[in-house]
Amino acid sequence: MNLFSGLISLFLPAIIAGVIVIGSAIWVHKDVKRYKAAGVNIMGPGGWSILVFLLWLPFFPIYLILKFAKYDKQLRPGV
Repeated sequence: MNLFSGLISLFLPAIIAGVIVIGSAIWVHKDVKRYKAAGVNIMGPGGWSILVFLLWLPFFPIYLILKFAKYDKQLRPGV
């Protein structure tokens, strides 16, 4: 095993995790902006995206739960 393949196997999980966290934060930011534009009472997109970026493990699931349990119902009140 050469040095390059050793470094790849060492850093690849961290790179993949970083891409997932950054992608999730970007998606949350865009999603919250859409809810805000529709008049839903929700924390600002900057706040949610920073929370998801810095503390992904607790706040991404919290956002998803609130999204489906609370925010979607505010977006479509008859549902």
